[in-house]
Amino acid sequence: SAYEGLEATHIVIQGGTTTVYATDDGVNAAAKVSGTPSILVTGGYLDVTVPTNGDTDGIDSNGTYSQTGGVVVVRGPGSASGRTGGGAFALDAERTISISGGTLAVFGGIESTPSASGVTRTLVTSSTVSAGTHTLTLSAGTHTLTLGDTTYELTFKNACSGCVVYSDQGSVSLQ
Repeated sequence: SAYEGLEATHIVIQGGTTTVYATDDGVNAAAKVSGTPSILVTGGYLDVTVPTNGDTDGIDSNGTYSQTGGVVVVRGPGSASGRTGGGAFALDAERTISISGGTLAVFGGIESTPSASGVTRTLVTSSTVSAGTHTLTLSAGTHTLTLGDTTYELTFKNACSGCVVYSDQGSVSLQ
C-alpha cells in the first residue's frame, strides 16, 4: 500500500506483473519534469486497486493514456456509467485515452470515452460485483467475466456497479 502507487512524468508498462494498492491515485502521470505526462501500456499485467470513496483515481494521467497491449485491470471509484461525487474515476486522463490493443477492464467510471481501434468495447451494468473473489473468464462462480480464452482471478475489496472492457481478445460477458 502507498499514498500514490506509481508516480512519474512518463510511465511505461512493457511486461511482467505489477500490482498496485494505493490510498490515493494508483498510477499517476504528473508533470515532474518538462513534457506532457503520459502512461503507455504495451504488455504485461497491471492490476490497480484504490478506495471507492474520496478523490482517488485508479489510473490518472495529467496528459495521455495509451494502451497497445497487455492486460490492465482497474478497481476504482465511480460507476461504469459515469461520475460520482468528487470527480474520482477508475481511469482519468486530461488529454486523450487511446486503446488499440490488449485488454482494459475498468470496474468504476472512465473520465472520458477512449479512442478505440482494433478492440471491442463492452459496457456491463446488468449485475453488481460484490466483495469477494470473482473470476475473469470461463471459470465457474457467481460473477464470471469472459474475455476470449484467458482467465484472471480477481479479488474485490469493495462492491462495484458496472464494468467497461476494451479488448482484442474476442467476446466479453459478465454473469
